[in-house]
Amino acid sequence: MSHVATCFRPLIGDGRTGDRLFSPELVHLWGIPYIMSIMSKHLVSVLTTVNAPYSNQLDGAQLAHCLSNVELAKDFPGQVSSFLGEVPVVQQTSFAAEFGIELEALKAFASDFASWSGSQCSAALE
Repeated sequence: MSHVATCFRPLIGDGRTGDRLFSPELVHLWGIPYIMSIMSKHLVSVLTTVNAPYSNQLDGAQLAHCLSNVELAKDFPGQVSSFLGEVPVVQQTSFAAEFGIELEALKAFASDFASWSGSQCSAALE
């Protein structure tokens, strides 16, 4: 097991790999799915928080589509509520930027979704 401890070192900002969660060696050695190897840590954190209690898992693009369309978000109210209420605002805005959602559009969406669902969203987005 000592191999695991020495080998599992997430790469952070080394100029070549950016903010990837797993090194290429781990992807090769342990068969970690490729998509997990290239996702940034904040995206993994957001998706883990949003999808944790649900069997129907959303990927980043699907969540971004939900955050751009209130009617679509109504099909995934739990995940959207988790995003708006449980994900830290810094990660919300970073996620939105990564998927091309402008901050003002995210704020408007959050307000519309909160009106529909009755749930609370982060005060910074109101």
